[in-house]
Amino acid sequence: SLVDGIIIDEFYQNGTDTEQTEHYEEWTEIMNNIKNNPECADKNFYGFIGWQYNPLYKPLVGPILELGYKVAFEKYLSENVDLNYYFINSMEPWLQAFPGIIKQSIVFLAPDDLAPYMTLNSHPDVNFKVHLDNQFYALANDKSFEGLYGVGFYRSYYTSNETMAWYNKLVRHYLIEGNK
Repeated sequence: SLVDGIIIDEFYQNGTDTEQTEHYEEWTEIMNNIKNNPECADKNFYGFIGWQYNPLYKPLVGPILELGYKVAFEKYLSENVDLNYYFINSMEPWLQAFPGIIKQSIVFLAPDDLAPYMTLNSHPDVNFKVHLDNQFYALANDKSFEGLYGVGFYRSYYTSNETMAWYNKLVRHYLIEGNK
């Protein structure tokens, strides 16, 4: 089959808001039903979640990992953020709460550069290609991401052809060829 699984977009936990947590038990039941269905035995469940750690994620992420499924982190960085703080260091609480999570994690980046819809290329004094390169460099070289299951991108329709070509070159350079 050409279908690997299903990605559920998106679980986002903000502060102490428990609106989504009320449904985590139902999602766990759904995941168990998928896992226990012989027709779906080789399929994946990808939980698409916000990047910033929140303890309220535990009742959802725990079962995702225990069932062998994947966590898909969204990480969309504008050019004016501190890469260490918002990207690299923000992984540490996840690693502490769920040792080994990185092996079941996919990081989704956003190479969005088409205005007016959504663009992360909003600072003319910053080279957007270098900004994307820095993110890939961190994924390939920082110990927090060692063993990362995968990398993806969100919304190609918000990405120019030039930036998509650059993104593809970064994937080849860092992830396929294994350059550091």
